[in-house]
Amino acid sequence: MMMMQSRKIWYYRITLIILLFAMLLAWALLPRRP
Repeated sequence: MMMMQSRKIWYYRITLIILLFAMLLAWALLPRRP
């Protein structure tokens, strides 16, 4: 039971990190274009 919950939390954390990274990349690339 604990293992399953832990895995779900890990997946959630990974997705959040990926989304944050993608947002940062987009923010860094967007201003370059006039």
